Amino acid sequence: MSVAKVEEKTRRASPSPPPSAPFDLAKYQRLNRSIWYYVPEKQPSTPTGAPSVILLAGWMAATPRHISKYSAGYSALYPHARIIAITTTPWDMFPIDCISGGVGRVQPILDILYGLQPYEKVLMHTMSNGGIMTSVYIARLFKEFTGRLLPISAIVLDSAPGKATWSASVKAFGVVIPNNFILIFLGYALIYFLFGIYCGIYKLFNMLDGVAEGRIEFNNPELFDVQTPRLYIYSESDPIVDWNDVEEHAHEAEETGYQVMYEKFTESGHAGHLMVDANRYWGTVRRMWEKINS
Repeated sequence: MSVAKVEEKTRRASPSPPPSAPFDLAKYQRLNRSIWYYVPEKQPSTPTGAPSVILLAGWMAATPRHISKYSAGYSALYPHARIIAITTTPWDMFPIDCISGGVGRVQPILDILYGLQPYEKVLMHTMSNGGIMTSVYIARLFKEFTGRLLPISAIVLDSAPGKATWSASVKAFGVVIPNNFILIFLGYALIYFLFGIYCGIYKLFNMLDGVAEGRIEFNNPELFDVQTPRLYIYSESDPIVDWNDVEEHAHEAEETGYQVMYEKFTESGHAGHLMVDANRYWGTVRRMWEKINS
């Protein structure tokens, strides 16, 4: 099933209301080291057509403040939605539970999803390869524990999924290094060392690396319902995730039977599309959600 590709030069989203307030940690419950949870004061008890829950999986090393731009935007679009924000650290990328935190890192999210009412709808918004890996991990555990697919109604993939090339991975890890010559030198030395260990672990156990596995699993109907539409937001100028890799994955999704929408920017950097044109960004998200409710 195909949906027309939306190109920057041919289509612009209608204006959306900008976030009215900054991210306020005081309004969020911190459920563990990785998860923040927002519950609005008023929640509908019957279906409204809007998402009931929004699950935000940030890019690797994104802080709650980074994710705040997205949570604030969603609060403006869907003021009655509960918002779950989960961060992903470089350590969470390792396939070893004692390093990544294992099930405990995502257990609060699973508990919230277990308690959903039949009429409630979930929008998943995952960013970069870090968000992809975390989202896949949540989907796997949910199916393992319940025998059911993750109960999501739509997915937004922002700057993802890419491929784990050496240069892209080093750039991704390098964003956490402070802008200091000595720290840059030491930081990249550490990154090369740790990334070598990361690759070695997968090679030692003859496994696909986490990024490659995430690409495959996101197009796996046994994990993500083929009836769940998805929106890919990406950029030709992304220095970390090649836009060709994103489109390749989107085309494979269409061939598998997923309903796909594209939103390709030309000048925004990695996970930076919202900052380039917020109206366009949120307009595209809103159109996708309206489409599934039409």
